[in-house]
Amino acid sequence: MANLLEMAELAHRAIFSETREKPYVSIEEFISTAKIQYAAAMWIYRNEQRATDGMFEMPSDLLSETTLDVKNNEIDISKLDYLASLPNAEWLQSIGGVNCHCKYYKTTLNLSKILCNDDSMPEGDKPFLVVGKKIKFPKGAHAEKVDIIYANTGEDLDAGTIQVNDYVASKVMDKLYQLYGKPATQDVTNNNNPNQ
Repeated sequence: MANLLEMAELAHRAIFSETREKPYVSIEEFISTAKIQYAAAMWIYRNEQRATDGMFEMPSDLLSETTLDVKNNEIDISKLDYLASLPNAEWLQSIGGVNCHCKYYKTTLNLSKILCNDDSMPEGDKPFLVVGKKIKFPKGAHAEKVDIIYANTGEDLDAGTIQVNDYVASKVMDKLYQLYGKPATQDVTNNNNPNQ
């Protein structure tokens, strides 16, 4: 498992090691770019897994569990650091926890309108949809607090790290080199001319 922040620092040093002037890209900008590329690489990784395996299972090291308050049939998720680059709110893996007394199923705004008066679902089943930074429950939730399992961004704020799998890490490194240039050539002749 690679550390995204260490990778970004390593790539920054490799690209700008021969520069005597101040690098045109600061380390902070470089790390921001690495985070964006990480989100894009996770999206590509997800699509490749679906294409080869027919499905995508969220890596367990990205899963977090939390309990959030339900107010006015919605949950505020603005404070969650979730992997928003995944399509169709796939970052939201489970509502209600693993032993929930009722089943939650994901819907969309259009489906929710179409099925507004549908009473064919069992009483305990509850639809939900993600709208902006809220999870909405058109038919209410089963409790005032609900457990959710979601895909985080891999960031451990206490440790200052973002752990990424090696495949995704290699894609991020390749993209950083593509955007900012290859690592400086090492001067093996010791004559201050790396091209000879």
